[in-house]
Amino acid sequence: MAERAPQSEPIGERKPLLSNANASARSEPTGSLLRAPIPPPITVARVSDVPGSSLSFRTREEPSASSSVGSTSPKEEAPRQFMILGDYGGNLQSELSEDSLFLPDSSKLKRKAQHMESFDYDFFESRVNQQHEHEQTEEEIHMLNLGRWVMTFFIGLGTAGVACFIEKFTELFSSIRLETMERMLVKEQTGHSNFGSAYLVYAGISLGYVAIASYCVAILCPVAGGSGISEIKATLNGIKIHRIVRLKTLFCKALGVLFSVSGGLPVGKEGPMIHSGAIIGAGLSQGKSSSFGLDTSWTKFKGFRNDKEKRDFISSGAAAGVGAAFGAPIGGVLFALEEGASFWHQNLTWRTFFCSMVSAFVLNLWSAFQNQDYGTGGEKWGHLGNQTGTLSFGSFDAENKSYAIWDVPIFLAIGMVGGLLGALFNQANTYLSLFRRATPALSHK
Repeated sequence: MAERAPQSEPIGERKPLLSNANASARSEPTGSLLRAPIPPPITVARVSDVPGSSLSFRTREEPSASSSVGSTSPKEEAPRQFMILGDYGGNLQSELSEDSLFLPDSSKLKRKAQHMESFDYDFFESRVNQQHEHEQTEEEIHMLNLGRWVMTFFIGLGTAGVACFIEKFTELFSSIRLETMERMLVKEQTGHSNFGSAYLVYAGISLGYVAIASYCVAILCPVAGGSGISEIKATLNGIKIHRIVRLKTLFCKALGVLFSVSGGLPVGKEGPMIHSGAIIGAGLSQGKSSSFGLDTSWTKFKGFRNDKEKRDFISSGAAAGVGAAFGAPIGGVLFALEEGASFWHQNLTWRTFFCSMVSAFVLNLWSAFQNQDYGTGGEKWGHLGNQTGTLSFGSFDAENKSYAIWDVPIFLAIGMVGGLLGALFNQANTYLSLFRRATPALSHK
């Protein structure tokens, strides 16, 4: 009589893995995981049952040993315990309470994962790619490296251009708001206007600017909201966020920063400049625009149209954004190296430094050639103003431009008050964020 083949063990049933004598003293390794006994009742969850990018666990409970037919005495229900079965050469069994096992909502994760993919930063060592590398001549390799440096220069130049645009028009719209308020104040003092009209005009112009910025980031392009630093970090680490490096995003980001600062909101251009530089690096290196349908034969940079090259140019653009915002080329390199990219090589260090240096130099050169009296004294662009250095704090107009040594403690006190107010603002912002998270009506769905 032929022997029966042993049946596979049901998923919920298990045999003792260790004897009672040494069950608490040692564990038996299987593959890379450990086995440890779990008393019933248990809930079984198989890790291999994760469909796609969401987490959906198939669970089944075993009946407890204490629950028998005819038992009428009420007993407390034992805490549920979990056994996770994985395809890693063995089973991982551990005692976990129901509250300690976090099973996220698969439907929410699935909705978010539908809009996200990942970059392929590894070189695919296929026969076709290897043959293509072997067939490249020395001249082609040299031209490709030269093209990287030329593209890096234009990325720094473009990032500086965006910074100049934001700075110039922010100054223009801010001056319109302030000058209009000053004229209304003069009318109030002379009796040609009602009391409070200057404040209403000032608030109306500010609200108009903020409304334009809100429309850009709330309706026109929601992905342009915020600083964009977290999104660029995610992109440099391999997460592909939809529309994060589109030209439309750059347009809405620049307008949002411009009108937010002009409207008097407590925001700055530092974070958005990093995002803007990354968009310029991604767009120029690929030579196309999905927002405007631009993809001609003379803009097809075939050597740069892969995720690895695009990642390096995004790193250079982010470094150029730091250089344009703070005037610190080395700071841009350190940001891209320490905070941004997880994939780095020595050649990229020099390219990011060059890109950040070009961006900072062009912006400072443009600022130095801005005459403070342009438009009023008949001067034309090109005459050096009274602030012609990298460290420029703007013009200082007062009757007495000198100060004495006893004025320094007053300056220190002003700085301390400003620091305390800044800390108070950060603490209030933290409490406000916690309140919004705790309130379902205000939290993001």
